[in-house]
Amino acid sequence: MHSVRSNRSGSSLATTGTSSTNKKAYTKQEQETELVLNQAECFEIALQAMDYLLDDHAEKGYTILSEKTQQVALNQKHYPPGSEMILTLATGVIQFLEATLGFEASMINKARETMSKAEDQATKAQNYNIKKNLVTSSYYPPGTEFKVTYTESCLLNALLMLFNESMMDSAKALYKLRKAYNNLQDLEKLITKAKIMQKRDNDLKGKANLTESANTTTT
Repeated sequence: MHSVRSNRSGSSLATTGTSSTNKKAYTKQEQETELVLNQAECFEIALQAMDYLLDDHAEKGYTILSEKTQQVALNQKHYPPGSEMILTLATGVIQFLEATLGFEASMINKARETMSKAEDQATKAQNYNIKKNLVTSSYYPPGTEFKVTYTESCLLNALLMLFNESMMDSAKALYKLRKAYNNLQDLEKLITKAKIMQKRDNDLKGKANLTESANTTTT
């Protein structure tokens, strides 16, 4: 009897432990999903701001980006570092376009500051997603999207630097262009690999569908 009770007790503890572990894992997964979805929401806001810009309502774009940035700042636990970076880059793109249209020194400098900030934030966001293993794609490794945004920030910042007649800024611009070029090469490799994986998955899915269809016909 004592032996049976001990075994039951041990089994019960094991089950409880497993349940607790699953609950923890599920909670962690929910948290990661929330972070990814909130990050995607910031991408949506950024695209909406671009639409306002194209409709000649840049101020409305600035407004929604500013409001969302404040919201992210007040709820940092629910937003990964990439969220703020996305909003910063979108703001920088609007400033870049305004700077290139007006060639005003003040606007060029303002856009440069924003792009430099976006570069730093992109690096932090990429490292964060890699460290936390925040997966946003089945075919690309964590942080890939911020490798792209970092490259865009580098390119736009380099172009702004070339607007100045300073030799120092020109040298820095060439360095940034070199970094952007190297990143684009890395991204090209990732895209090629992703296409191969996607084709393989589609082929496997196609074979599975044919097999299922054949079995259904035979039945």
